Amino acid sequence: VRPGDTVLLKPNFVAPFPQAATDLGIIAAVVEAVRAVGGRPVIAESAGFEFDTEGTFRLLGVRDWADKAGVPLLNLDHAPFVPVPVEIKPYSTLEISRCALEADVLVNLPKLKRHNLTYVTLGIKNLMGLLSRDSRRLLHAFGLARGLAALAQIVRPKLTILDALTVTTRAVYGETAPLGIVAAGRDVVAMDCYGCHLLGADPKRIAHIREAERHGLGTSRYQVIGGRELERSEFRSLPDFRSLKERLYRLFSRAMYLADLPYARVFPSRSLIPMVHYWLGLRPHLEKRLCNRCGACAEACLVD
Repeated sequence: VRPGDTVLLKPNFVAPFPQAATDLGIIAAVVEAVRAVGGRPVIAESAGFEFDTEGTFRLLGVRDWADKAGVPLLNLDHAPFVPVPVEIKPYSTLEISRCALEADVLVNLPKLKRHNLTYVTLGIKNLMGLLSRDSRRLLHAFGLARGLAALAQIVRPKLTILDALTVTTRAVYGETAPLGIVAAGRDVVAMDCYGCHLLGADPKRIAHIREAERHGLGTSRYQVIGGRELERSEFRSLPDFRSLKERLYRLFSRAMYLADLPYARVFPSRSLIPMVHYWLGLRPHLEKRLCNRCGACAEACLVD
């Protein structure tokens, strides 16, 4: 980072739950380090389809923190996107946030988690928030592995800092355990392989990591410097992503995004996905015996 550089920080704010998001203390430390060498930090993110990005910023406390710290916080749902040609089929173009393409330096700040569809969500997967929602639909419908490799071929972080202070068994909901690690490296593929080691996953079996290495975007070989090689975190109930239940879930998820493609064409800026998640996963259960009708839950609800 040189004096005057715009440094885009890409955290993971996929959902309004702290255990699923990049730790704000790590982000604050990176902001301080960037400013110390004369850089201009900017934070940019878009939440998952199920959630409202601005509401996610608010409930995580990120909006208030950014305002006090004087750091621009960009809601990529309202940012301009640029269609960029890609070389990895079946995709011809991807719509990527202009701020990511114009930044002098990109610092990637993923959260260490498992994921139902890609098995792990680490540095490469974290770049997905820089895509328009239309491009994210395409990747989910026609193949995440090649789509993520195509994205990583265009948007290359100068540094990936992995938040492994805690580790979670799924992308949003799941068992969370302390791990107490912050790891950083310049090679996003190597960082993802190290993250797989911490999660107890074989990076050779993770399709998007395999694709990224095959296209020369990094190496699976790495050496841990400045800390000991830690054993992977153990969970009492690590999901078996090879089970019939999980395979049916992935099949249903792909069908959901395929159906959402024509729906979004007919009804721009709308999506079936929040409705599906509402009825099948996110619909709250109110315990009437404990409810005093204060209305706080309605004000906080991000799925309306």
